[in-house]
Amino acid sequence: FLQDAQKIAERYFGIIFFGANILGTEPFFEVIKESKLPAVYCREDENNVITRDYPSVGVSIKKAWYYGFNHLTALGFRNIASLFLENTHNGIRFGFLPEEFSEKLRREGYPEAAELVMVFDRERFEDELRTLIKEKKVDALYCTSDHVASLCYKVVKDMGIRIPRDIVILGFGMGSKLMTPALSSVKISSEIFGKTVIQ
Repeated sequence: FLQDAQKIAERYFGIIFFGANILGTEPFFEVIKESKLPAVYCREDENNVITRDYPSVGVSIKKAWYYGFNHLTALGFRNIASLFLENTHNGIRFGFLPEEFSEKLRREGYPEAAELVMVFDRERFEDELRTLIKEKKVDALYCTSDHVASLCYKVVKDMGIRIPRDIVILGFGMGSKLMTPALSSVKISSEIFGKTVIQ
């Protein structure tokens, strides 16, 4: 969408850009550089490599992720399956890889949950999730995004399992009141980010 650095510089005073897993090699970065306008990254992901070159506003994604897990344990859940999709950007987005999260859970005294840190293939997600639920006594699914959580809803409902009575699903992003039941989620975006960037 950003194509002409000169036109952008003539019309605007600054640039706010956002999005997950930005690497700084995308074509629009050349336009941002050429425009010579101040640019701020507005996203929760402070672990991203681009924050070496651009100021950013957000939260600690790593702390937010741990907060969600700790919330589930505080409710009494122990067989918590943490669901990642295969993604080369997991380390950038979360500040750790799934195997590192598993090891942390093991060290902190959650051996059941440590064994349930799963990385799913996108193409076989539904089948792999069904197998996981059938073979393990999973009482909570903690998903790396609300999109993954919505996929879980479909599978769990198709299996005749009740949410949240039989199994709890926690997303990561914003949640949604439009789903039935409403999707619970760790909220990682905030209006205050945009206001801070403008100031």
